[in-house]
Amino acid sequence: VVTGSVVAIIGINVSAVAMNDLAGGEGAKDYGKGNNIVLGVVTLLVILIIQRMTTGFFKSIAILIGLIVGTLLASAFGIVDVKQVGEAHWFALPQPFRFSMFSFDFGATLIFFIVALVSLIESTGVY
Repeated sequence: VVTGSVVAIIGINVSAVAMNDLAGGEGAKDYGKGNNIVLGVVTLLVILIIQRMTTGFFKSIAILIGLIVGTLLASAFGIVDVKQVGEAHWFALPQPFRFSMFSFDFGATLIFFIVALVSLIESTGVY
C-alpha cells in the first residue's frame, strides 16, 4: 500500500513536466502546436497498446518501441535534427560537470530519506 502511494505521488508530480514536454517543451517556438501533441499522443498510444496486447519480450520493451516509433514519426514531421550527430567525434572523454557544478539539495535529500524510511519500516514489518 505504501509503495503504491509513493509511486502515485511521484506520477502526479511528474505529470506537469510531462504535459509541458508533450506541448513541445519550454521555450519551443512551436509550443502547443498540433504536431507536438499528435506526436506525444501517438507515442503514448503505441506504448500502451504494446503493453496491453503483447506478452513476454515485446511487453518488456514497450517503451523502447514507443520511443522508436515516436522518433520515426518526428522525423517524418521534420522535427528531428541529426546535424549535431554527424558533426560529433567518434570518441571523446567525458567532461566532468559539463552541465552544472555539484550542488546539495536539502529538499530532495529529505524526500529520499522519507521514502527510504517508509521502505525500511515496511520491510521490517514483512520479516
